[in-house]
Amino acid sequence: MAVLNKLPFTLPVRFAADFGYRGTRRFFGVYWEPCGDEVCCDDGEVSACGLHAHGPFLAFVHDPGVAAWLSANGVRLGDSGSTARHWLVVDGRTRCVYAGTWREARSALTLQAIPA
Repeated sequence: MAVLNKLPFTLPVRFAADFGYRGTRRFFGVYWEPCGDEVCCDDGEVSACGLHAHGPFLAFVHDPGVAAWLSANGVRLGDSGSTARHWLVVDGRTRCVYAGTWREARSALTLQAIPA
């Protein structure tokens, strides 16, 4: 992936609240960390692992359509045995979700902008 790719899916209405994101930034990233086997969140200012509900994240990424898209596009969000190569970037306003390498995602989160 050269840029963030928009997934052809939107997140459930209560995703951010159910996930436990309490920050105020529009965009935040999510991925899985094998150390501790936890979902992580980063909004470009604050990052945390293990403080969020993994259920909403896992329900989304294990949805058959989403899982097929992630696999077909080579998106690796991490799991119990491997470090994330990619992050999902959530738009808290529109519920759109993007995927990109962790570097691209971290840059977008710091800038709070999705690159064209």
